[in-house]
Amino acid sequence: MTTKIPPKNTAKTATKVAAKPAVKTAPRKTVDQAAVQKLQRAVVDGLEDVKAQDLVVFDTEHLSSLFERVVVATGSSNRQTRALAVSVIEAVRLAGFAKPRVEGEANGEWIVVDCGQVVVHVMQPNIRQYYKLEELWGEKPVR
Repeated sequence: MTTKIPPKNTAKTATKVAAKPAVKTAPRKTVDQAAVQKLQRAVVDGLEDVKAQDLVVFDTEHLSSLFERVVVATGSSNRQTRALAVSVIEAVRLAGFAKPRVEGEANGEWIVVDCGQVVVHVMQPNIRQYYKLEELWGEKPVR
């Protein structure tokens, strides 16, 4: 006597596989646009106080969930890029926001000031030309 073994791929198993729930993505956190505007204004004011050159602001909310704006500015020397970064830090703190994190102050060629919803890149002209951040973040600046 031989016993028949049903095949593994039955309709019942196929139904089980199809019934698995879809992977859910985390919902995007809501951002207070008024606070972003206030922070952006503080950053721009801080940069303008120390005569930043070629100041550009990009709206990046559709590109990244980490921050809402990217600001790119040029300083003519190590001394000016450092002064621009310090001015941004002071302006942000005076506006009531937390102290930003800073990278690149030691050499002063490219300083990144992370203000949370706004990230500021202060660069010397040759570094800015080489990396072309404008191409990365978008063609149409907000400012």
